[in-house]
Amino acid sequence: MAATSRFRQVTDVGPFRLLIEPNNPMSFLNYAVPVSTVQRLHDIEDLIKAFEAVDRMPRLEFTNELWPGLADALLDRGFNDEGSNPRLVCHRDDFRSRVNPEVSVEFLTSASDLSGAIGIQQQGFTNSMTRAPRAEDTMINRWRTCLDEGIWQVATGAIEGRMVSIGTGIPGSAPTGEPIFEICGVTTLPDFRNRGAASTVISTILMRTFQSEGIAWLAAGTDDAQSVYERLGFKFAGIQRNLSLVAE
Repeated sequence: MAATSRFRQVTDVGPFRLLIEPNNPMSFLNYAVPVSTVQRLHDIEDLIKAFEAVDRMPRLEFTNELWPGLADALLDRGFNDEGSNPRLVCHRDDFRSRVNPEVSVEFLTSASDLSGAIGIQQQGFTNSMTRAPRAEDTMINRWRTCLDEGIWQVATGAIEGRMVSIGTGIPGSAPTGEPIFEICGVTTLPDFRNRGAASTVISTILMRTFQSEGIAWLAAGTDDAQSVYERLGFKFAGIQRNLSLVAE
């Protein structure tokens, strides 16, 4: 949990751990994970109340194989299945770098154009946007802090001088204490996809990561993304379930 909880408010609610981003209500930044077996249906009700108390939509992320029966219990309670994503793992010895020399990569610092980088991430995940929404000051300040303190490693890829792709690496640790590195927030602007920008950004992050860390993991959002990651050496490790309860 070290990687995901460093900049969030963390609260244990029965068999769940609630991770809340106080400055950003986006659903994928505010969720709970199971930390022990759910024994009572009332545990789920307590979790829902905890989300409501901080004005966030109840949402859970977990590996299906590790928590059998939890998805069914949540669905019975009325949660919506947002979909399942493969969790992929890459060990240092399995990593295969794929770099397009036409893509220039820059690791961001707190002095970088963070507003532009945040805009790439927002627009890349929302294809219908004609332009990225303006990044708020609180979000930019959070990025500065995370970069200065080494909580995040963020790299961008540019083609012909234009920033078109972004990816984030988050150092953390597994429950065993073994260092593990999460790759997340990887996206490329729609008009620049299939040109090797994402694989170049990820490869560059991992070349730095594997100098000290031994394992990296991520959740693949699409079949195309999974294919990109597998060519880099990632292998299937389980199914991530994402379920949420939308207010009626």
